[in-house]
Amino acid sequence: MVKPNSIILFLLFFLPTIVFGQDGEKMLRFKVVSNDSTSVSGINVVNIVNEKSAVTNGAGEFYLLVKPGDLLILQKETFEYKRQPVDEDDMGKSVVPIKMISKPIALDEVVVNQKAATDDLIMRHKDHKKFTPGERRLYTATTGLFDPLINLISGRTAQLKKELQVEMNERLLARIDQVYDDQYFIEQLKIPADYVGDFKRYIIDDPAFVSALKAKNKTLMQFEGARLATSYKKLMSAVFKEEK
Repeated sequence: MVKPNSIILFLLFFLPTIVFGQDGEKMLRFKVVSNDSTSVSGINVVNIVNEKSAVTNGAGEFYLLVKPGDLLILQKETFEYKRQPVDEDDMGKSVVPIKMISKPIALDEVVVNQKAATDDLIMRHKDHKKFTPGERRLYTATTGLFDPLINLISGRTAQLKKELQVEMNERLLARIDQVYDDQYFIEQLKIPADYVGDFKRYIIDDPAFVSALKAKNKTLMQFEGARLATSYKKLMSAVFKEEK
């Protein structure tokens, strides 16, 4: 027969490992609330810090392992993109409320072309055999006995770094064309056909989207793409109105 004291000691020892994760993480209960009657079930949630994910139930509730400083991304086609930071106050709440605003956005499944090279979006390759033309020119200008100093003073090194970034941007655009066709931007993200190319250049300036693109993270690409489409259309709203 197990003594009551033994049970208490067992719970005291193991309970913290059940409720708390590593580095101060804690399992919290969240509840999504809609600004109208839109269903809050089936909302995809990702903690982009520890990469844990969840889906809301019929009441809009979900449990997730988090810590202060984490960032949750919530997405469903019937709601606006939502970024929910986790702070110290949240850690003491029995339920953490999250308000979402309904806004229909249909997102198709993104299929990444697996033929793309796994390291073709690396700015500086370690293997010299994989150097791009831009990397080779910069390497040549920054190695040797006298060339690095001469090129630094003349400004050639700075110019080559700019050219390398241009080369990287072209590779990012090529990867986007592998992942999406133009109809995705036009039909799903509602970008005017004449501005699809401009929108592609807009999104490769966003570190979060580029990070998701390099990692081939389909979920985050959807989240970040929808967010950037909203901000781009707001930025260009005056231009779009003039052309109507």
